[in-house]
Amino acid sequence: MQKFTERILEIEEEPTVFDEQLWGGLVEHMTVFAKDKVTFTFVGGIEVTVD
Repeated sequence: MQKFTERILEIEEEPTVFDEQLWGGLVEHMTVFAKDKVTFTFVGGIEVTVD
């Protein structure tokens, strides 16, 4: 979590392009259930399912 916080504090402008390091710092893990269903678990425990 410390590295993620440091990375966020380094950002001077709103991100307009995909940032792999930022994404990697946000996502704790991803679970693929089937071809059309994925759940992203973010740092802090928030889950988002995409069907």
